Amino acid sequence: MNRTEQRDLADTAYEALRDDIAEWRLAPGTSLAEVETSARLGMSRTPVRQALRRLHREGLAQPAGRGFVVAPVSVDGVTALFQAREALEVYAMRLAAHAVDRAEFGDLAARYDKAARRKTVDADEIYALSAEFDQAVDRAANNAYITEMLTQLRIHLHRLRRLSRHRLDRLRVSAEQHVAIARAIESGNERQAAQLSADRLRDSLDTVLQSLSTSLIGPDDHAPAPLGVQST
Repeated sequence: MNRTEQRDLADTAYEALRDDIAEWRLAPGTSLAEVETSARLGMSRTPVRQALRRLHREGLAQPAGRGFVVAPVSVDGVTALFQAREALEVYAMRLAAHAVDRAEFGDLAARYDKAARRKTVDADEIYALSAEFDQAVDRAANNAYITEMLTQLRIHLHRLRRLSRHRLDRLRVSAEQHVAIARAIESGNERQAAQLSADRLRDSLDTVLQSLSTSLIGPDDHAPAPLGVQST
C-alpha cells in the first residue's frame, strides 16, 4: 500500500470516528482501543492510529492508559468553545456585511422565516439551513484563516447540537434570530449583524449549559439516558 492509499484510509477512519462522536454513537468516555476500532471499521491498525491521533489533536479524543477514549463534554470546555466562536463568528459577520454580493442572505432570511413559521419545527431543516448560512458567511467574509478556524470549531459544535435537538422552542427562536442576522448582512448593516450574532451565540450557550446541567440526553430524543459530562 502506498502513502496516498494509507492517507486515504486514515482520512476515512477519521471521518467515520468523527461522525460517530458528533452523532453520539460513540458517547463520552467510550474506549477507542486500536484493535477493537480497527475491527469495527474493517481496516488495519495503522490508519486507525493516525485517525485517533488526529482526533486527539482536535480535542475529540483524550489519552487513557495506552489508548484513547472519546473526550468528555465539560462546562468549561463548552464555555471556552463559545468564547472562541463569538470572537471569530461575530467578526466574520462584520466582514460578510461588506461583501459586494449579499443577495443570497435575502434568500436565506426568507427560508429561515418559513421554517420558523411552521407549526412544528423541523430540526433537520433548521440544521441544514444553518450549514448553508455558515457557508454563505464564509464565502462573503472571504478570509481563509477565519474560515479554517471556524471549520474546526464547527466539528465540536455539531457534537453539541444533540444536547438541544429536543428543544424545538429554542430552534424556532434560533431560526428567527437567523432571519434578522441574514437581513442585516443583506442590507450591509455591519454593527447590527455583529450585535445580533453575539446575542444569538450567548442564547445558544445558555441553552447548551442548561442541557449540561441536567446531564441528560436521549438517544432517540424521547428517552433520556445518562450523559457523560464533566462539571467544574
